[in-house]
Amino acid sequence: MLISSDALAAFFAVAQTGNFSKAAKILHVTQSAVSQRVANLEKTLSTSLFVREHHRIQLTPAGETLRTYCALQRRTESEVLAQIANRRSQEKLQGKLRIASFSSVLRSVVLKSLHPLLAANPDLQLDAQSVEMNDLPSYLRSGKADFVVVDHEIIRPDVVSYYLGDEINVLAVPTKGVCPDRFLDHDASDMCTDKFRKFQSPELPDAPRHYVDDIYGILDGIEMGLGKGVIAAHLVTNNSKVSIVKKLRPLRVPLWLHHLKAAWETPLQQAVVSALKANTPLWLAASDGLSKTRSASKKRTIRSTNG
Repeated sequence: MLISSDALAAFFAVAQTGNFSKAAKILHVTQSAVSQRVANLEKTLSTSLFVREHHRIQLTPAGETLRTYCALQRRTESEVLAQIANRRSQEKLQGKLRIASFSSVLRSVVLKSLHPLLAANPDLQLDAQSVEMNDLPSYLRSGKADFVVVDHEIIRPDVVSYYLGDEINVLAVPTKGVCPDRFLDHDASDMCTDKFRKFQSPELPDAPRHYVDDIYGILDGIEMGLGKGVIAAHLVTNNSKVSIVKKLRPLRVPLWLHHLKAAWETPLQQAVVSALKANTPLWLAASDGLSKTRSASKKRTIRSTNG
């Protein structure tokens, strides 16, 4: 079965924007042309790709599958064309590296882990996005990012997963001055603090919340003495303005890298996976050392008590 490239482009534009008129503007055609191309595609495939109700457009299961195919096709096409266009540096990787993750690891872990790869391949175009944790899986499925790093494994038949290591969450307070009995959180839906509180034995009492948008806002707030916050240890290990409450149990949070499954892995895809698997543990090593040191200290205390 041969499918028109124009029909696929129209479908993908509608799937990405959720709107036929916006898709028409992207493709520089009329809205009726987009509608006709999608209708012809649905006829060719003998299935509905969109559910249209109450002025909203949603993908059917078949539409979700086709969107994944289009995202993979775009990614592969982009890399292959970039390689062909620059034969003089064919030994170097070409194309766009699109990766998304949550704020506490994107700058401090993901980008640092990718730096050697980017430095060695200057023609790579980086597109790194800080995205809300709950939105990251949909970024992968929709093709907005080719790789995502999240705090859990996405178990789907069309997704490939790699465990990268553990982020160590601790309770941080300002080094100087009196710390108010107040937690600094990302927003009202942020469950990180509650997970950390309930992980303690006995459970850490709750306190009023202030919201400061992202992990670096939380860090700034702690430094200014606005309150305390649950934060990744690798962000505060060398920060003299912030102290870690070491009597509390660090909470380990796994990091998982994901990309969509394809018939073959491109050189860029292989290089990104290799770089993150090799370098992420190094950037997490300082916080992992904190956890192991505390564990060793606890064992020494137990041996001393038993002796």
